[in-house]
This record gives sequence, structure tokens and C-alpha cells, in this order.
Amino acid sequence: MKPNVQYPYHKNVQDLAANSDALIPCCTLTDETYHVVNKDVMTALGKDSIIVNIGRGALIDEKELIISAFYLIRLAKVKLYGKVFSIGSRVAKRLEAFGCSIPYNSRKMKPNVQYPYHKNVQDLAANSDVLIPCCTLTNETYHVVNEDVMTALGKDSIIVNVGRGALIDEKELKWWRFFEEKCYLYQFYKVPKFNEYMQENQLYRKVHGYLNSLPGVEDSDFTNLYSGNKSTEINLVLDSNQVVLDDFLGARLYWMNEETSSKSLILKIRKKDKRRILVPYLQHIHTVFDGIEQKRKEVRLFVNVETELLRNGRWRSIPFTHPATMDTVVMDTDLKNKIKSDLENFLKSKQYYHRLGRVWKRSFLLYGPSGTGKSTFIAAIAKFLHYDVYEFDLNKIAGDSDLKFLMLQTSNKSLIVIEDLDRYLNAKSTTVSFPGISNFMDGIFSCCGEERVMVFTMNSKENIDPTIIRPGRVDVHIHFPLCDFSGFKILASSHLGLKDHKLFPQVEEIFQIGASLSPAEIGEIMISNRTSPSRAIKTVISALHSNNASRVARRLCGSGSGRGSEELDCKSGLFCRENNNPMKELKNLYGFLRNKSSRKTSIDFDAAERENQNPNPNPNPSAHADC
Repeated sequence: MKPNVQYPYHKNVQDLAANSDALIPCCTLTDETYHVVNKDVMTALGKDSIIVNIGRGALIDEKELIISAFYLIRLAKVKLYGKVFSIGSRVAKRLEAFGCSIPYNSRKMKPNVQYPYHKNVQDLAANSDVLIPCCTLTNETYHVVNEDVMTALGKDSIIVNVGRGALIDEKELKWWRFFEEKCYLYQFYKVPKFNEYMQENQLYRKVHGYLNSLPGVEDSDFTNLYSGNKSTEINLVLDSNQVVLDDFLGARLYWMNEETSSKSLILKIRKKDKRRILVPYLQHIHTVFDGIEQKRKEVRLFVNVETELLRNGRWRSIPFTHPATMDTVVMDTDLKNKIKSDLENFLKSKQYYHRLGRVWKRSFLLYGPSGTGKSTFIAAIAKFLHYDVYEFDLNKIAGDSDLKFLMLQTSNKSLIVIEDLDRYLNAKSTTVSFPGISNFMDGIFSCCGEERVMVFTMNSKENIDPTIIRPGRVDVHIHFPLCDFSGFKILASSHLGLKDHKLFPQVEEIFQIGASLSPAEIGEIMISNRTSPSRAIKTVISALHSNNASRVARRLCGSGSGRGSEELDCKSGLFCRENNNPMKELKNLYGFLRNKSSRKTSIDFDAAERENQNPNPNPNPSAHADC
């Protein structure tokens, strides 16, 4: 380091190159400086920067320079002023090897020089990217590079003075301003993936998608290849710390995918262009990305992870390829249409919600036994709305604060899902508290985004604190019951292609006596027997018989008092009490089986009923087993 030099010092040439737009080797050629500008230095400098070699040629590894396709002054028009047959001719010869256009000016045209000739320096400068004065200092050439020449040259060009300093009018040059312009030609803009609160920056997502659609990604040194949604589709994704070029309104822009402590995209743009194109360019990115999204129509599923570096976020995503749609969901048609209408109205109600002072979100509770289609219905909603799905796994969340943190990282236009919420609440977990879940559903942090739909699933609403599902926290309650005959017909139509069948009356009759299976169970039977619809229906009938017999036996063994049970009326949505006598149910089942069987069987139902009414029944369990 030179103690009397005020300029920033770098310990090695590679570090110097990494922080430079132009590299000018000025040292003498020694064993130490031989090929000092090598492959590593060129890589650090970048292909879009400039090398101006004032020293001996061997300072630069020219073989590596050519192999790496690094241009000394890339496609520049280098103008020579001075004695072409001496110093200028040597400079011209070296520049010509790198494909540069080399017009010149001298006192008169040289007959043996093939380069284009300009009559005066100002005209030469007006057509130049780089001006190299090579002449001797005389009265005629004193301050030959004056204000007019500099104006014609432009501030975004370069002057390399090989001759005496007085060739340039340094006072007019205002060297300090010119130096600043030359050393800081570019403005840099960073687009981080997350903001200071670890919320995802939507601009990052849009820019990332836009860049990966550019043809220039193929020209990057390293590009990742991923399979697309279709078997023949290949997606190109820019690798970390790689550069892709873009052109907009005649300006060249550079993007780098930076991955250091955090993911960011860096935009490099010439200062002279930034005021003219920056805002229109960003609007252009928004427009192109929205078009890509509309064309792709890809819904993604996000799942939270336990232990990952925060710089990568807590969510991991994959394409959500579930085939369910609102048309394929097995549900009462009127109810399905009401839900679709509710969702469509929600999408159009932004101004209405804001006028009421409410956050633009909607919440649903889906409850019913396992296998009744709650998860499939969630997939259908996501496809209907074209919303990404964020599934919260409460078992992987450290506490209430962690739950809020994850909520902040979700995006607008998303489906927020918590499945089996009743199991988590009944387990009384010590990680996420009851107030934490309540605040998640309708607290301040649930208002940190809009155009969201929250969906919670439960097997049953019984034994759940009513405050957790009160109005305001849950807007719509949807019951998913076990399959009935109407649901069976929908499944038969979709799975077997049957609108009617001679066995349908038998199926309806056994449904009427109280037999039931989940839609998932019936659907699986039909899938397994799809090549024979008759066999499929017979198998369903057998499964319904078996299920109903087991249900009646459990009621007989579990309740001898004949007390009714409190059940949910699927149609009204109200709780009602049904006083069902288990012996009456068993009689109905026996009557049905007797009509379908040729065997003669006698069962003393009156005796069994008297035994059931006996205040001191026989405690022997084998008596119940006989039933």
C-alpha cells in the first residue's frame, strides 16, 4: 500500500477486478507480473467490463482471453488520433485482433492505412466509444481534446491518453466529475427474497419468474434444468451467482442471482438509462409475469418445515397437481352450488369488505368422519379459486410466535389450511396454545394479508370449545356426512358410468334401515371392481350389510337402557334427539335379510326385547354375542 495515495487499496488483482468495471494494467513486465491478468481475474472482472492494457502484452494471458471469449473492448468503436505508423499503429493492430472498429484522424489521410478516416477530431469523437490520443504534443495538438470533442464523445465513453497530458483540456474535463462518471457508470438495485420481517417479497417472485422466461438464461454459464408439468416440458432456471442479460427500450440491463447470506436478485443498469426506463421496465416485468401465470395456471402446495435456515424461509413448495375439481366432488348439488356462489362473491367483494371495515378473507369449517371428502374438497376449492395452498402442520411449530411468523410468510390469494384441528385441541399440546390458535384464526396477525381463504377440518364439533368456532372466526360450517343413497348414485355415475341399475333398489333399501359407509370406502370398492359394475354394486351391498350388523351389535352391547343418542341432522344443521330402540333396528335388519334369503330362520325377538327391558340383565357377554 502506498502511504501517500488516497485511493482505495486492494490486496490482490482478483479482488480489484471483482470491484471494477474497467481494468488498466500499468505495471512493468516481470516474472511476478507475467500473465497477472489470468483466467481468475477475467472471471472476477466479468465479460461486460473492459481491459485497457497500457503495459506490455504479456501482462495478460491472451490465450485464455481468447478461449474464454472475453473481449478486450467488446465490439467497441475505438478511435485513434495521432501517428498511426508509430504508437497508434501498434495500438490499432492489437485492438483489431479483438474485432474492434478502428477509424482514425491525422493531419492527412494515410494512403497505406485501411482504417476509415475522419477529417477532424470532433467528428471522430462523435462516432466513438473510446478515444485514444497517440500524437505528440505541439501547438497544434495542445488541448486538442477540448469541450467540443468531449461533448461529441459523450460522458459514457472512455478517453485513454497515450500521449502527453496537455493533449486534453483537463480544466474543461472537470476530471473529478468525469472520473466519478467513469468509475460509477452503473446503478445497482437489490430485490431481496424476504423483507426485514421475513415476509416474502412478491417482487422477487415476479422478477425470478420473468428472468427464467428470458432467452438469455440459455446463454448463462450455469443454468438448472427442471422437468415441467408436462412430460415433454423442460424449465430453465438461473443458477446462483449467474448473470442474465436483458434489453428494454434500447438499454442493456444485467441481472445476477445472488445467493450469499440471503437470496437476492441484483439489477445493474446504466445511470444514464435509469430515469428513463426503470419504472416502465418494472411495470413490464409485472405484465409479463402475470401473463406467464395465467398461461401456466399452476397451483402450488406449501408445507412448513421444522429446522431450516431462515434465509431460505420456513415454507417449501411443490406443484399442487391434485385432480379434484368442484365438478368431481361428491356432494349435494344444491349445497355445492351455494358454496361456489359464495366463493365467487368473495372474489368480487374487496370494496365491500373494506367499506365494512373488515379484512378481505373468508373462513370455512369442514367437519365429518374420516373418508367423507374434506381434503378432496379443499383441493377442489384451491383449483376453483386458483389459490396456492399453505398447509400448517401444528406439530412442527415451536409456539405462538412461530405460528405468527409462519403466517407472515404466506402470500395473498392463498388457501390457509389446518387439518384435524379437533385432535390437536383435544390433545392439549403445550406448543401452540388455545389463545394462539384463536388469534391465528381472527387476530391481528390474520389481518396481515388479504384475499385469503382459511379452511379448518374436524372429525366432530363435539367437545370443542364453542369460542373457537364462533361467528367471526368461522364464517361457514359445512358438514360432510357418511354416504347416503343419493351420494351412492353420484359415485356410481362417476366411478362406474351407471345412471341406474337393477340392484339400486336393494342399495336404497339397506340405506333406509340405517346402514352407512364413507364415500371413500364405497369409492374404493367401485374402483377395485370397475370392470364389472354388477359385482361392484353387490360388493357394496355386502359391505353395507356387514357395517349395519356391526353397528347394531355395538348398540346392543353398549346400551341396554334404550336411551337415544344426540346426533347431527345433516339436512337442517341442527342438533336433534332421536329415540331409537336397538331391538327395533335389529328386527328391521332381520326382516330385510329374511326377504333376501331362502333359508328359514327363527329368532325370538320378543324374548330378546324382554331381556333388553329387564332391569337386571344377564352380565354374561355371550348373550350379546348371540344377538
